[in-house]
Amino acid sequence: MIIPKKDKTLPNKEVNIETPIFIGKILEIEDQEDNKRLLVEGYVKGCEVYEEKLIALINEETEILGNCNNEKTKDFSVGDRVYIELSEAFTKSIPPQSVAKKIQVSKVK
Repeated sequence: MIIPKKDKTLPNKEVNIETPIFIGKILEIEDQEDNKRLLVEGYVKGCEVYEEKLIALINEETEILGNCNNEKTKDFSVGDRVYIELSEAFTKSIPPQSVAKKIQVSKVK
């Protein structure tokens, strides 16, 4: 998905910013009152593809995507594989954090 955004440094010039995509596995899970924090490791695709550990914040607005069998789960386990569409905003912390807009979980058997 490409979202046109105004580049404030150049008048009337639009730049394309893609929604960052993450594919990897869950390393740690932290339950909080209204959300979950997943420490994940894998690959992020934004303007470039790079390897990263990050914290994905799962909240009530995160859309849960189904797999090929249309199974949707919020039951996360360490080692599960995940596909995540992230917010364009990341913290500058180490590891970086971002809100998950959408997530699909593939259970490890």
